[in-house]
Amino acid sequence: MLAELIKNLEPYLEQVNQYISEKLNTDIQLLQLVENHILHSNGKRIRPVLHILASLICGPVKQANIIVASTSEFIHTATLLHDDVIDNSATRRGKPTVNNLWGNELSVMVGDFFYTQSMNSLLEIGNLTVVQIFSTATQMMTEGEIIQHENMGNIDIQLDDYLNIIYRKTAVLFSACCESAAVLADFPAERIRNWAQFGKNLGIAFQLIDDLLDYNGVEAVTGKPGFNDLMENKLTMPLIHAIKNGTKQDLKKIQAILQADQKNEEHVKFVADFVEAQGGLTATNALALEYQERAVANLDSFQQTDFYESMISLAEYIVHRVR
Repeated sequence: MLAELIKNLEPYLEQVNQYISEKLNTDIQLLQLVENHILHSNGKRIRPVLHILASLICGPVKQANIIVASTSEFIHTATLLHDDVIDNSATRRGKPTVNNLWGNELSVMVGDFFYTQSMNSLLEIGNLTVVQIFSTATQMMTEGEIIQHENMGNIDIQLDDYLNIIYRKTAVLFSACCESAAVLADFPAERIRNWAQFGKNLGIAFQLIDDLLDYNGVEAVTGKPGFNDLMENKLTMPLIHAIKNGTKQDLKKIQAILQADQKNEEHVKFVADFVEAQGGLTATNALALEYQERAVANLDSFQQTDFYESMISLAEYIVHRVR
């Protein structure tokens, strides 16, 4: 499904790839080596696709849209580089992480480079509203990481707290991709808000499925080892839902597992069985579908546009993907 969407957008995505290559060209050999490793890591490029599709629905794609689409990938890449250091991740998308190959210090520095490149690129557009949208999104993403860190191992975390975390960590960048497309098309405020809300709802659905795949995904397909969140004491929707329905004895066991310095196969099996038995996987999938439906409803007034069905296909892919 995604491959077909990308094929239809190929002329625009080629421009995005060309812009990214030009901006990342450097005479610093080590930086170029790391960049090449990142650019060949088989990422889905969901955020550039999202912005290009939104731009096509809002009007013709301009150079400013190519820059914004590229910027969204710069910011996303920076967050992954920093996340891999925080989580001490060895692989991503089935390949060694930058911190695994070159160490944490370089991974952080290259992440910083991508962040600064994103802001430099946005300044080329000359639209301060768009700059503000993405600078605010970047700040909120950092806040999301801090709030998540604050709640690590907290079995009392509520669903609203979790949704706030994933809005800040993930959905705010989806929202920025869509809101900026409407801003660049000179849409009125109400329609800009519709696009921002569409991106937020779709981004929350995306992260819910990511958290679901951490429990029931296949590593060979997802490119990530399973139960990463559990290993890092991060409580996500599947476990939060299960805890809400569990017994005191269950919660005592879960608390002990979260507090364990090393988690073994027995721990993982207990949590996996507990989450399954308490309906955590089903509830997570249902909530993702609910947010996807909310997102689609945000675009009701655009049903007659040429690329509306393509956007709906992207929304369908996001909630039915296996990686």
